[in-house]
Amino acid sequence: ELLVSLSGVKRPHFLFISAASGDDPDYIKAIVGEFKKLGCTTDELTIVRFEHFISKEYIKDKILNTDIILIGDGDLTKLLKIIHHFALDKMLAEQIAGDKVLAGIGAGAKVLFTEAVTGKYHSPEDDSVKFNLEKGMGFIQGIAYSDDNPTDSKLFTDWFKGKVSLKNVPAFVFSSNSALLMEDGSLHAAPPGAKHTVKLLGVKNNK
Repeated sequence: ELLVSLSGVKRPHFLFISAASGDDPDYIKAIVGEFKKLGCTTDELTIVRFEHFISKEYIKDKILNTDIILIGDGDLTKLLKIIHHFALDKMLAEQIAGDKVLAGIGAGAKVLFTEAVTGKYHSPEDDSVKFNLEKGMGFIQGIAYSDDNPTDSKLFTDWFKGKVSLKNVPAFVFSSNSALLMEDGSLHAAPPGAKHTVKLLGVKNNK
């Protein structure tokens, strides 16, 4: 409902990008069905299914004729590869410039940031845990990380304090059911009044 209201359109055109899920038909049906109930005209962009045949022109036409775009959850690394291969970031940037609504769930939300954490690994050089970062679309300045369990969250916080703060961007640690809304350049919890469940690690004091 929030996304529909933000569009400012009586019957908005909704587009679901399901690439991270591998274009899972049940996932598409569930998401699209919810927006139909909200009075939207709906469409889906199934890139993975037709990856070797689909054109950038086709994708751009789909994206530019919408009021609301939602990027779904799934495999973050797969989603990032598709975004960079088809230059989706440039297409979506045009939508944002035109005051359209762009949103993401899970992996689909992480790709909106400058960088996203895609995994962790053990470094034998200094016997420490490090985290893999991959370039996102950069619509929100910061590093996106999911707080999947307390142990990993502490490891990430320690790693960020020691290694990543020099990049001069904050890290956003998302817990379950957390949400952020960027409107007119300002970030706040979404929906308005909701409990803020996103931990921000600042670049100067790491608080």
